Amino acid sequence: MAKIHVVIPVYNVEKYLIECVYSVLNQPCKSIDIVLIDDGSPDNSGKICDEIASKEKRVYVIHQENKGISGARNTGIEFVLQNSVDEDEYIAFLDSDDFWVSNTITDSLIAEKLIFTDILTFSMYYANSAADRFMRNPLYYVGEFSEPRKVSFWGAPHMWCSFYRVQLIKDNHLRFSINTSFGEDECFKLYAMYHATYAIGIDTPLVCYRYNRKSIMHTSGREPIVPLLTEINAILREYQNYHIEDNEYR
Repeated sequence: MAKIHVVIPVYNVEKYLIECVYSVLNQPCKSIDIVLIDDGSPDNSGKICDEIASKEKRVYVIHQENKGISGARNTGIEFVLQNSVDEDEYIAFLDSDDFWVSNTITDSLIAEKLIFTDILTFSMYYANSAADRFMRNPLYYVGEFSEPRKVSFWGAPHMWCSFYRVQLIKDNHLRFSINTSFGEDECFKLYAMYHATYAIGIDTPLVCYRYNRKSIMHTSGREPIVPLLTEINAILREYQNYHIEDNEYR
């Protein structure tokens, strides 16, 4: 059965961290482990990471100086690549103030869907900060896609609702940009979808995305738009490095 590695960057989330981690560990499928990246968090998050890992053999912890969310995710990717031994392995990304919907990832789902696919993606919920009110965000691209690059970029699924084959990331040197703190997930998705040869979308909610007024998305105002536009320009220039030569896709 395919194995899933869930990379969770951790920074100032002591209030939500335990709920996040156990939403993954308590899934029916147990072929899942977690890599917690304590990104120099000044609160008790790092200590909570160690406490969880001391009790749960499927949880690994890496402590590092603050590198930002992209740097933390990249650290998680490197850890998985160094310890991955099977072609049938996947990476998922989850923010530490969000959580997975209970009873979503079952053995039967994994056995049925994670076969010869580069990307498996789900729908999601938006939730308020208390996670007691939810709004369904459906997945518009449901089914099987032999050319994922032809799926509309703006309508494509969120990065944190997707499982990516480890080999896809390894073969194409996919990493998160450390040059922007806004839209880095969209950039990663762009590269991954281009290089994927097969993808599956199912309209089953996996992630509850918690509206956090203190997050980068909701506190940054207009300022991050400048580095985001800079990053988009960099993407266009760097397509050659990722061997993206399709003019239509460009």
